[in-house]
Amino acid sequence: MQKSSGKGLFNLSCSHLNLAEKEYFGLEFCSHSGNNVWLELLKPITKQVKS
Repeated sequence: MQKSSGKGLFNLSCSHLNLAEKEYFGLEFCSHSGNNVWLELLKPITKQVKS
């Protein structure tokens, strides 16, 4: 799971929520500076979310 892409997390989230029409949704997170940022589906999660 270390090199999982945003798309992997997005698909798991949609599956968990039973979303049929995924194209209307996305994932966003709160960055360390306090801004809301959209998760890019093609990039690894670890490159986008810094803890």
